[in-house]
Amino acid sequence: MTALVAVKNVSVSAVARLEFRNPTSTLAALEASVAFLHTYFDPALATTFYTQAQIVKAVVRDQLHVQMIQFIRPNQTFSLSQMTLFGETEVDFEVYAWLYAFDWVQGVREVVSFQGDNGTLTLLSMGTNPLDAPVNPMEVPSNVAYYLRYLVQYITLVMFCVASVVCVYIIALKGQVEAANLMVFSRIAGLVWIGRWLIFLRALSAVCLLATSALVLKRPLDGLVSYFESVQRPWYMVILAAGELNWMVYIVNDVFSVATKAFTAKYANTSFFVTWIASAVWVFIAPPRQSVTLDRNCTVVTVDFEVVCHSGVVEIGSVRHFCSLLALVFGCCGLCYAAERFRHWKHGTKPPQPHASLLLYAAAKHQFLSTNWDHMGTRYLDKASAVLTGILTVEMHGALYVFDTKSWRVYVIWIQDMNGQCSQLPMHLQHALPLVE
Repeated sequence: MTALVAVKNVSVSAVARLEFRNPTSTLAALEASVAFLHTYFDPALATTFYTQAQIVKAVVRDQLHVQMIQFIRPNQTFSLSQMTLFGETEVDFEVYAWLYAFDWVQGVREVVSFQGDNGTLTLLSMGTNPLDAPVNPMEVPSNVAYYLRYLVQYITLVMFCVASVVCVYIIALKGQVEAANLMVFSRIAGLVWIGRWLIFLRALSAVCLLATSALVLKRPLDGLVSYFESVQRPWYMVILAAGELNWMVYIVNDVFSVATKAFTAKYANTSFFVTWIASAVWVFIAPPRQSVTLDRNCTVVTVDFEVVCHSGVVEIGSVRHFCSLLALVFGCCGLCYAAERFRHWKHGTKPPQPHASLLLYAAAKHQFLSTNWDHMGTRYLDKASAVLTGILTVEMHGALYVFDTKSWRVYVIWIQDMNGQCSQLPMHLQHALPLVE
């Protein structure tokens, strides 16, 4: 019926005579279709479709030069018969030409160009029914994205377990903990319980996500056509992905803490927010773009058996964007460190020196607050914060058992020996961990 809309003043009897197998039923179907179109189809819409169809017909006939061929033998010799699709001399065949063109669009037929020494033939193939078959999982190569996803899930699980243990200590201590230390949970617990290398891989997964555009496969009209559509990520997804980039900030702050020393505490927090905001704004302003390069090349592996074709390249990620985000992390950290040093130089001050203890991880030494946890020259640490830095404590039988997961050692501290009598200690220090060696 759509083919009849594309043909003006069609002669249904002439079209039916071209059907040799069953011309009678073909004529009846054509007459019923024409009557239906004249009765129910909007004339203005029909005119619009007809105008668009003429443009398509001109492209197929005059630019692509699509033809149909058939070997015929009118006498004792074979000859090659050629007919141009939508040829001006084949007016009555135009309805069938549109049906062939629809098959081409649906993938039932193919158009192949044969280029030889004496000319070029652009031919329409015979019809082949599409075959849907499930892909063999053994033939699909494993992608690094699968391993990164499992790594992210593993890190999330470990962090959840650590958070659960911290919550148990908070409940057991009836809230007598330093709540500000929990604000750096990801920084301390990630470096201690996960490790730099796994955290580095998680940070790379965030960089890959920010440097990759989102494409969604669309199959409208019950799978009649298929195409990729660029989908913009929701704003909250961009912000969350930019926040994941701070895992790289944690590593940079930790690795260079041996050089930044007392400046680490202030500039680390500043670089956290600066990197998060800068990366999110960057992705909003200049998101990664996908590109498609069409260059079809086919190689015959085995004649009449196997042909390998490469149609082109679809790029959804940008290596330049990836490297730029990594440079952004180092740039923000370096800028924040320089600003912190300049601020102290301008005011003629020095940053406070953190309390050194062999039980504390380097990041914890700079990030944990100690204002209310010093008593008579001894630094204390609440047991919930101790879990973040890899220390598990159990108090029983008048002794405090300390298990340091970083060095895999167990220490025993007798409670009556902690700074004299325990009754003299403030309430929040009576069940805290003294940082003594």
